[in-house]
Amino acid sequence: FSSIVKAVLWGRSVFNSIRKFLQFQLTVNFVALVVAFVGAVAGGRIPLNVLQLLWVNLIMDTMGALALATENPNPALLDDKPHGRDEHLITPKMWKHILVQGMYQMFWLFFFMYAAPVLFERYRITDNCTFATTGPYEVLPNPMFCTNELVSSLGFQASHAAVHCSAMTSCGWSQKCGDARRGTADCRFNSYITPGPVPGDAATAYAAAFGAAGDCSSLGFSGGCPTIDGYNKAVSYMDKAYIHEGEVDWQKADSMLFNAFIWLQMLNEVNARRINDELNVFEGIHKSPIFIGVLLVTAGLQVIIMQTPVGRFFKVIPINGVEWAVSIAIGFSAVPVSVLTRLLSRCLPSCKIPRRRHNKRSTSSTTRVHNEAIALADQGSSKAIAGGHANGAGQAALPSVKS
Repeated sequence: FSSIVKAVLWGRSVFNSIRKFLQFQLTVNFVALVVAFVGAVAGGRIPLNVLQLLWVNLIMDTMGALALATENPNPALLDDKPHGRDEHLITPKMWKHILVQGMYQMFWLFFFMYAAPVLFERYRITDNCTFATTGPYEVLPNPMFCTNELVSSLGFQASHAAVHCSAMTSCGWSQKCGDARRGTADCRFNSYITPGPVPGDAATAYAAAFGAAGDCSSLGFSGGCPTIDGYNKAVSYMDKAYIHEGEVDWQKADSMLFNAFIWLQMLNEVNARRINDELNVFEGIHKSPIFIGVLLVTAGLQVIIMQTPVGRFFKVIPINGVEWAVSIAIGFSAVPVSVLTRLLSRCLPSCKIPRRRHNKRSTSSTTRVHNEAIALADQGSSKAIAGGHANGAGQAALPSVKS
């Protein structure tokens, strides 16, 4: 009898482990897909790159399966009702935790994607106009930033570079800062084109300003006139430089997003240990050394990714102590959210999914079979009675034997 009990216990344990893993995996997939879709549609960028998603996939599949499937069977499983073959693999309670945890994780990911760059100076993203005018946010504003970049990188003369920078930032042709200042002294072409106004396109403006000026020495230029080709090269270079600067700026917020996301998965893995609204998700965790080992290995590898040169492959930068504390706190906050969800579930009426019954006759067919059985019984009784009458008649017809 003990072997039968063990077989039932291990069978239920395996079934339960499959459900735990599904709840954990579906939560990660749900969050990653929604965030990637919204990021691509709303901002044109996906916050989690390929290597980061591979690391998440390793946590979700290999680490998650190893941790959740190797826990010892809980004897309390024997108190559960038997699982029918028509029972849903994903229960309403599991869907509830998948949606709640998924929405909570997406809140923090969207916070780092859209709110942090606005609320915190460290994560601010340099806009195109500011970058072309005074340089990146993380350095002191430098009005000569654009000119110095064109001189050092493209070999322009300083006087030519200054004209191109004014054309990009103040005349509105590159649309970096709009065209509101085209009629002001900030746009140097107002002093070159008289009488105005300054044309609305760069090619016409450069031709009007320098086309008939010869070598432009009369305008204070040496080595020829600024050209439209030089302007186009300057715009192309500054556009590429801004894209690179944007990637650098976004790395700060994306590094926090990635670190917080990993810690949320590790603690949600703890939540997935209990899928039937048990309040204590840490119950018996000290008896699962493999589970604890998986969490420690995951945490250790995450530290290596974030704080060592390995992070260059993941496109993350090292974060400071405060950011580490915030990331870990966000991860651990998934546990009270799960406990609160379980408490609220006990106060609300449960919603059960109707089960589909197989091999069950409808009421009409059952009634028909019942009626057929009654008819057959009546027919058998009639035959028996008729046979009895026939036997009696035969006996009556036989002549009596006299002794």
